Amino acid sequence: MPSLLRKLDHPVLLLVITMLLWGGNSVVGRAVREDIPPVTLAFWRWTIAAAVVAPFVWRQFIKDLPALKAGWKETLLLGLTGVALFNTFLYEGLRHTTAINTLTLQSAIPALVLVIGALIFREKIPGRIWGGVLLSMLGVLVIATHGEIGRLTHLGFGIGEVWMLAAVAVYALYTAALRLRPKNAHPMSFLLATFLIGVIFLAPFYLWERGARGGVDLTPTTLAAFLYVGLFPSLIAYIAFNRAVEAIGAPAASPYLHLTPLFGILLAMVFLGERPEAYHFIGGAFIAAGIFWATRKVRTQET
Repeated sequence: MPSLLRKLDHPVLLLVITMLLWGGNSVVGRAVREDIPPVTLAFWRWTIAAAVVAPFVWRQFIKDLPALKAGWKETLLLGLTGVALFNTFLYEGLRHTTAINTLTLQSAIPALVLVIGALIFREKIPGRIWGGVLLSMLGVLVIATHGEIGRLTHLGFGIGEVWMLAAVAVYALYTAALRLRPKNAHPMSFLLATFLIGVIFLAPFYLWERGARGGVDLTPTTLAAFLYVGLFPSLIAYIAFNRAVEAIGAPAASPYLHLTPLFGILLAMVFLGERPEAYHFIGGAFIAAGIFWATRKVRTQET
């Protein structure tokens, strides 16, 4: 599987593949919301991914343990945010709101990557870029309140939108913090380490959820869901995404995250019968305008 991706080793192609698979992840999570609890889906997603990748990279992983231990804080941060927390929050959000809602809110991730880069990593970002960030945040509010901004005066977010906003925040942190990945460790060793962190972190919550909500009946639908999330948006997509970010950097890669809602909304319309509302278009337009403005200014300054 890694050898196949090496043959397709072009950042743009890798990012397009990633966003298509991640769009499908939200659709699958919404489709099985009544059959598979969120922590259970996240736990088995990373267990399957780790089990598949481990035989291929185990020897390299052992060699890279000193480098991973030296960068354990950074590896732990990336494993918790990008693997354990984001996906659990996403699946929980999908229990309460539509796939289209969650997918559109994910469009805010590139704006938050810029914010985190400025606030945490001290990147020098021109003041005018903050105008683009504010536009994107306005779009997020339009979607999160279903077009009724007045709901903010009485905390009118739906619980699904709250979970999704948390998911967006932690994944933006993961994307911005990928620069901290231990450079002396092979990318596949790092990937396996983050998968294992996700499995270990989620294990006690999975056991609690299993006791509280019961187990999962293995039907063709649930088995297909486990296999899809464990292989495609996890193993293949994360290899592709981490490689692309390594090649061109988080600021250049983050605008491609807009393809996730585009692909995902189309898939949700086809497979779930969902239809976008007017507030999705309005909010999405604000988010797209903000990101276009912000990334245009970044590119202008870099040239």
